[in-house]
Amino acid sequence: MKNHILILLALAFIINACEEDDTTLTPVVPDISNRLIDWEPTVDPTVTALCDPDTSCNLDGCQEQFGSSIPFDYSWPVFNPNNTCQFAYYRRDNTHFSSTKEIWIANLCDGSSYMVANDALSDLDWTTDDWLVYAKDAAEYWRVKSDGSAAEQLTEVVGSNYNRYLRYNPSATKFIHQYGIDLFITDVDDKEHIHVPDLQGALFWDWVSDNEIIYLYGTNLGNHSNIARYNFDTGETTQIYSTEYGSYYRIHLNPEKTVAYILGPLQVEKIDLTTGTADVIKEAVHNEYFQGMDVKPDDGRMVLHYAWSEYVGACMIDTHHEFVLFDENYETGQQIVVE
Repeated sequence: MKNHILILLALAFIINACEEDDTTLTPVVPDISNRLIDWEPTVDPTVTALCDPDTSCNLDGCQEQFGSSIPFDYSWPVFNPNNTCQFAYYRRDNTHFSSTKEIWIANLCDGSSYMVANDALSDLDWTTDDWLVYAKDAAEYWRVKSDGSAAEQLTEVVGSNYNRYLRYNPSATKFIHQYGIDLFITDVDDKEHIHVPDLQGALFWDWVSDNEIIYLYGTNLGNHSNIARYNFDTGETTQIYSTEYGSYYRIHLNPEKTVAYILGPLQVEKIDLTTGTADVIKEAVHNEYFQGMDVKPDDGRMVLHYAWSEYVGACMIDTHHEFVLFDENYETGQQIVVE
């Protein structure tokens, strides 16, 4: 009898606590300062000293210098969706000629880092069930666990076709990608590839939910200036926004799915999906380029793959690659230091 009374008292306490506390838990944002340093743009828009004086800072046509002066190039930044202490990226060794890149993971909390794979070609996504997915060889998609184990091939390439622009849905059950000139959804478990003819002309996308995407499209490959949503259940397309700048090649949503960031080589635009308003939040100056981005899953801050070219003589350039994490106002940046 005494045990029964104790159990009833415990249940009453739990129920009462649940009724009194109707607050929503806020995700804990880990301290990632271990690998962050203060950052300022290297290229001063008022100075042309980095440029060939005979070309007025126009480095078009100049060749990239590869060597020990900049031993590594970095690209494809992506956070672990479940643990933002972990940050993955591509690293290319400039002292050895190779078409493939290494995949590295840096722990921004404890400062550690390690290599996961060394055969990456393009694309990189980190799924909610802890797979790193990328293209290798003839642009075939593979996945590997974040500890480097259980490598598995997901797609095959026939003839001169190719895969690109892979993005996994939130539950990690399927991914969207371009194969050749067509868009497909691939089911992870049964490897079924579903053609989506409604999205002809779309190239860059992010998932709103498991069955809906937001995407960039245009009239040709060089002009992706329109944003729309597509629902795979209903087949319905909803136009969202059009911009005059036509060279965007990335789109990412904030964690709440209320803001879209679209990135091009010379600017980043923020679109408020609830009001339809847009603002240019980053603009490049001469010899600067934005080559990639990701959005931090816990607090929505933006990380940019920032690159700038330095003239080293005889129409040769050295390009520096940095990952910069911006504050919520997109003004102050901190560089993520990687190996």
